[in-house]
Amino acid sequence: MLRLWTLPYFLDPHTKLCISLAATVGLELARLAPQRFARLINSYNRKEVKDHGEGGIIAGYPLKGHRVMIIDDVVTAGGTNRIAKREAIELIRKEGGEVAGIVVALDRMEKLPADPAKGEDDEDGVPRQSAIGALRNELGSDVPIISVLTLDDLVVGLADRGLGDDLRRVEEYRAKYRASD
Repeated sequence: MLRLWTLPYFLDPHTKLCISLAATVGLELARLAPQRFARLINSYNRKEVKDHGEGGIIAGYPLKGHRVMIIDDVVTAGGTNRIAKREAIELIRKEGGEVAGIVVALDRMEKLPADPAKGEDDEDGVPRQSAIGALRNELGSDVPIISVLTLDDLVVGLADRGLGDDLRRVEEYRAKYRASD
C-alpha cells in the first residue's frame, strides 16, 4: 500500500494544468499533517530543454535522490495520456529520482478505445479494460496508481446534491464508456 505521507516530492507530467493541482495537493498535505509534509518540494517538466537560467528539462527542485510522486488530473483512454505518464517515469529515473507512484484526481473508469480489427466499435456500449487498468498492467506493481475520486464517486455526489440533469448526462456517459475493470 502506498503511503503518501512518506513522499517528499512531486512532479507534474504536464506543465500547464497540473502545476496548480500538485501545489494544491502539497499545500493540503502540509495543512493536514505539517510534521510530515512541511518540507515538500515541487517541480515540473518543461516541454523543451532550457539552455539559460537554471536550464534543463526540470523546473524547480532537482529530482536526483528523491522519491517522486507524479500527480495528474486524469488518465484518459487516449494513448497520448498514458504515453505522457511513461515519459514522466522515464524522465524521473533519468534525472536520478525514484518513482513512488501516480496520483490521479479522477478515475473516469473509461474503457480503452475500440479495436476495429476485433470488430469493436467505440459506440458499442461493450465494456473493455480501463485506461488506468491498462496503465497498471504496463507499469506493474512497482508504480502504484491511486485515484482520489472515481466516476462512481462523482455519480453519488451528483445524486446527493439533487443535480438530476448533470447526473443523467454522467450516467449516459458511464453506460456508453464504462470499463470492465
